[in-house]
Amino acid sequence: MLNLLAEEGVLHRRNGRYTWIGDGYPAGRLSLRTSTPDNVVIQDVSADPPQVIGQMDRPSAPVLIHEGAVYLHGGATYVVEALDWERGIARVRAAEPDYYTRASSVIDVRIVKEYSPCHPVTLSPDLEDKTRRQGDTVKGAGGRCAVAAILMVF
Repeated sequence: MLNLLAEEGVLHRRNGRYTWIGDGYPAGRLSLRTSTPDNVVIQDVSADPPQVIGQMDRPSAPVLIHEGAVYLHGGATYVVEALDWERGIARVRAAEPDYYTRASSVIDVRIVKEYSPCHPVTLSPDLEDKTRRQGDTVKGAGGRCAVAAILMVF
């Protein structure tokens, strides 16, 4: 990969080391806050003209910046007036509401299939100590047995 980047002229190779020589900052297009480039821009509409005060990844937006949500930024409190999903803009206004909002999510875990035949297993010393303390070792013919379950999150 490094050799390919050197051939394209964005890296310089010298004495087995590579130096960035491309245009711009190499991490400028990556966000440390989100895992997707698809973001919703957060606009303070109490300013004239409206000012961008932040952005949020699109998957988090419906939970955190829905209409009526309280959004905190830079020590100031804002209330979301509207979330324009198509345009990717959340309009907020500075406010001091007498409520707060908190994101929550529900995860439904179901056992799809359970396997419980007794198979002798060898446990590492760390796991051996843990199972003795918790008393959850399943015994069967021939010693310890493993119980396995396949879990799916919906």
